Amino acid sequence: RVVLAGESSDADVRIVSTRLLDDARLEVTLEVDGRRHVAATRLVGTHWALAVALALATAVALGAEVEGALDAIGALEPSAERLELVDAPGGARLLLDTTKATEATMAPAFAALAALPARRRVAVLGSLWDFVGATEVEVVDRVTRDALAVADEVILYGPAAQSAPAGLVDARRVRAALSIHALSDELHARSGHGDSVLLKG
Repeated sequence: RVVLAGESSDADVRIVSTRLLDDARLEVTLEVDGRRHVAATRLVGTHWALAVALALATAVALGAEVEGALDAIGALEPSAERLELVDAPGGARLLLDTTKATEATMAPAFAALAALPARRRVAVLGSLWDFVGATEVEVVDRVTRDALAVADEVILYGPAAQSAPAGLVDARRVRAALSIHALSDELHARSGHGDSVLLKG
């Protein structure tokens, strides 16, 4: 038996809409057998929508009730350090996405940061992987500028700081931290209650 999930009109579990709640956690409206259901998840980012639809389709195909399957999906916690929300002691909210910073993961991470309520948003960029057709300098320049579209400040850490093109680090919106100690000092001194900080790579 083949079961389809996705946005297509012929999908057995169809994604009707997605939205991020105030804490950037995903809510998906899904249609099953002509009825619509809302999946409220603990996952951060809209890129999880297809995985949610596939999980529901699998559960229903194996005989589970839709509502029971949605409850199980809603109880699932994000994997550690993959868009994981952590409250820092100083009051800032950290969005940890440090497992690997590939090109495909950048847009979902920035979208999640933009969705978090904050008085100030900070993006920390470290090691960047698997970017095709560009030098390290070009990658750091492009990703930093993409981050500045949603973040008030960007901190380039370690490899990203070392590969930053001349003139990118300006001490106003883009700063550099070459070591983990320098990054820790920077975040401790400048982030606090009401701030949202994405740690990427």
